[in-house]
Amino acid sequence: MINIDDLTIGQARELAAMFAGAHAAPPTVIDHGLQIAVLDRGFVYIGYVTTDGEWCHISDAWNIRRWGTTRGLGELVDGPTANTELDRVGNVRMPMTTLQHLIVVEAAKWQTKLD
Repeated sequence: MINIDDLTIGQARELAAMFAGAHAAPPTVIDHGLQIAVLDRGFVYIGYVTTDGEWCHISDAWNIRRWGTTRGLGELVDGPTANTELDRVGNVRMPMTTLQHLIVVEAAKWQTKLD
């Protein structure tokens, strides 16, 4: 019989790995579609968002450098304003802990600006 108090750190890691592998379920990927993603430190992106519990992925992402709004970020739900400035960044991946919130947008009203 193994005395748990006598385990080395290496043995404890081996045990933890054995149990984690046996019960680990594959992550569930959720496709959120076109969204504005607000992240830590003031980063704001628009793109096609998927999450898997640990990571947030934004494909075809654009950084919203200047909102160009008079009533806040929520005004961009109905598309960009004439003063909205975007920078294409490609694909972005960040830990879920940095995601503050997502804002659903009217995709059709953004298409001409994102093409």
